[in-house]
Amino acid sequence: MIMKNKDLNLICCAAAILILYMAVTPAAALTAQVIPPILPKGLPLSVSGQTDNPGEVAVWIIGLTCHDRLIINAPNGTFTEELFLPKTTSQFSSGQYFLIIEDTGPDGKFALETVTDDENTMVHYLGQPLFALDDAGTSYSDTAMALSEALDRPDIDDRSLMRIVLVEEPWVRFDQNPNGHPGDLLRFAGSTNLPPNYEIHYSILPSSVESSPNDSTLKSGRPFLSDSPLNTNLKCLLCEYFT
Repeated sequence: MIMKNKDLNLICCAAAILILYMAVTPAAALTAQVIPPILPKGLPLSVSGQTDNPGEVAVWIIGLTCHDRLIINAPNGTFTEELFLPKTTSQFSSGQYFLIIEDTGPDGKFALETVTDDENTMVHYLGQPLFALDDAGTSYSDTAMALSEALDRPDIDDRSLMRIVLVEEPWVRFDQNPNGHPGDLLRFAGSTNLPPNYEIHYSILPSSVESSPNDSTLKSGRPFLSDSPLNTNLKCLLCEYFT
């Protein structure tokens, strides 16, 4: 009976040690951020992050006018990549775009791959097709969910996470129309969906030809933006008011 108690104590100690080890051992991590999360057309789209499985990272982009898979290097576990140039994003349709970032897992290999035939780009797992990445009959949100669920299979060790980018037309809005007299400074304030420190060209035009018969453009330049990351506020701009 004493031996049984000792055996039970040993088992309990071993279990406690195992639980403690699992508690203090950090879980493998994959982090990523998309820059900017609200994308005005004509601006570059980038991604950056970290993974505990260095090597490569796959970025799946699924949206109304884009179905793609890009491989970027993460030799030391850190990655930063410009995914699309301004001339590419200027052609995007407005709306949501799903970005799914996938690392290779401990085995160093991507579980999913793409195979393109004459009609579609198919997502394959272990050589078998799962679904089409660019099926016109399937909504892009359903395709993104199908991809996310495929990567969550218990037999796949790749880690993944999803980010959503909202593509919009660029806009600038002024809070009010400034008033002034000849020689005064005009003060402007407003907001924009363009990112911080983005330069905006502007022009001040007369309200009638009598205001400036010799030159229709009174003033032009580039205002500065504030540091607000979203729905950026325009700082007060000081512009000379010409007769």
